[in-house]
Order: sequence, then structure tokens, then C-alpha cells
Amino acid sequence: MRSTVKNEHFFLSPPSQPIYTEGQNQYKIDSCLPQKKAMQEGRFLLNAISSGYYPGTLIPPEALPGLCSLGFWNSVGKQNWGLELHRNEGIEIILLEKGEMPCFLDGKKTILKAGHFTVTRPWQKHSHGYPQVGSGRLHWFILDVSVRRPNDHWNWPPWIQLQKNDLQELTGMLRENESSIWPASREMIRTFQSLSHHVQHPLPEERLSHVGLAVNQLLLETLGSLRQQKPKRNPELSTRLRTVDLFLKDLESNPSSCTEPWTLSAMAKQCGMGSTSFVDFCNQLTNSSPMNFLKRCRLRHAAEELSQNPSTPITEIAFKLGFSTSQYFATEFKHQFGHSPRSYRKRKNKR
Repeated sequence: MRSTVKNEHFFLSPPSQPIYTEGQNQYKIDSCLPQKKAMQEGRFLLNAISSGYYPGTLIPPEALPGLCSLGFWNSVGKQNWGLELHRNEGIEIILLEKGEMPCFLDGKKTILKAGHFTVTRPWQKHSHGYPQVGSGRLHWFILDVSVRRPNDHWNWPPWIQLQKNDLQELTGMLRENESSIWPASREMIRTFQSLSHHVQHPLPEERLSHVGLAVNQLLLETLGSLRQQKPKRNPELSTRLRTVDLFLKDLESNPSSCTEPWTLSAMAKQCGMGSTSFVDFCNQLTNSSPMNFLKRCRLRHAAEELSQNPSTPITEIAFKLGFSTSQYFATEFKHQFGHSPRSYRKRKNKR
């Protein structure tokens, strides 16, 4: 059965802008195209307010700065669509009030159960509804606190009115612990439920005042829930070393990240630091210079491409992965693997 969708407050946002870059990978604000299509087809109900790059009624620019998106959706029955993996430009807190939701969190697939909430940070790739959206009632809000890397300083919007010590404690818990799923308190569930009513209020002025108060209440209740569950905090998660480690791991795991014409200064800038510090951290993590590490990553990705795509020209693979000439690629490849690219491909294809 299809739910009836009311779209009179639905705002089709402009194309989303890139907000998180790793090499040539630019993780954009979630385009929400699957939700938009499903809504237009009457397959689920969504009500939200938005800063402009998410579905929902547009928030005036001067109102609640930093609030990117807030709302709820209600899906009933089996859905045959899912959400893409993405990153947000803010801290996202999601509560599943009812049902079950397949998710991708902490680098693995999991099932979010009713009565649990999740916290994701801008550097965490995730999806609620992966590979397909489940049947359930889901609430969320995304708040930009000016962080893109683990070591960035958190700047809470001025309308967040928690006491200084409470806000510092909440910041520390969210920076120094990256567990994603937590049981929600009854108060937290009730506050999300009240937010769903405020979002549907016909008068924007009254709606936004209630929303601002409720978001403050939710942050306070998030802090209370985390205090009760006493998460293990690890200060190393918010260091510059961690930021470099995430960057280097992305080079290792994502071939497209290695296609960027990286220079030492560009890599350091990507991690938000000077070249000297970046070199020191890279050496500490890999016992190698940044450029040598990048070269080894490119060669490993090239080796995988040679074996998995036997019809792709070797020169095309070399240029694609950032090598300036096919001769230089062949020389470095043989030095690392003991075989020329052509010989390596033949040996792999015989197996």
C-alpha cells in the first residue's frame, strides 16, 4: 500500500555543492534524489525544513544559522529504493522511532532498531537506508559546527544555549568517541516527536522558535544519554595525526583518490596543516615520505586494474593513476612488483 504524500511544503533544492574532498572524490551534501523521487511517486511521507540543499521547506537565511536539515520520514511496507553513501557537512543525529532500518555505519552494514539513535560526523561515510529503505518512522537533524576533519575546532551556532561546561563535555564526547548507535532515552524520543509536530506547523515564525528550543533540548538529552552509557573516550581520535591517517587510508583504499595531481603542499592543505607537520605525521604512520607513499598506492591500484580489466590499455591506466609517462610507470612498476606491467597482467590472467 502506498502512503499518501502531501507535497505542499516540499522544496526542490538546487544542486548540492561539494563539501568534503578526498583527492578527486568530492563527497557532496546528500542530494536526497531517491527520497524526492519516492515522494513524488507517493511511496512515503517526508516533512522537513532545510537550509537549501536538502528536501524541505526553506529556512530563512538569518534564522537558526548552522541548522542544515531537520525533519522526519514515515515509510510503510517494503521499499525498493535506497540512499547513497554520503557525508554531511554537519553533525547528524538520527532517531528511529519505529520499525527497522538497514544502515551503513562505521564501515559496515548494520540494522538500526526502533528506540535507538545514531551520531555521524562529517568525515564518516554513512547511509540510513542502505541498500534499501526499511519500513519505519525516522527523525533527524543536521547541525553544522564548522568541522570537516577530526582535529578541527568545533564552533557551535550562537543559538545553542547549553551551559559552557555542558557544551564542552558534549563536544569532547562526540570528538573522542566515534561509536554510532546508542539507545535513546524516553525524553529524547518525546522531544523528536514534538519536533515532528513543529516542522508541520503552518506558521514559520512560530515553527522556528519551537524548533530552536527543541534542538537545544535534544543536545542536552544526547549529553544525558551519553553520560549514562559512559562511552570510552579516546583523545587520539581528534588529533592531527588521525586526520593524516584518514587521508592516507583513503589513498590506499580508493583508486580515484590517487588520480588527483597531488603535490606535497596540496596534500598538507587537504589535511589542514603545513607541509613540515604533514611530512612528519606521514613518516610516523608509514615510515615513508608522502610522495613515496602516494606512488606505492598508485602502483597497487594499477596492479589491480591490470588484472581486473585486461582490455584497458596499460598507458591509459598509467595516466589515469597520475603517472606522467608510460616509461616511468613501467620502471616503477617493475621495481615494486618484479615484473613489467605487461608481464604482470599475463601472469594474473593465466591463473
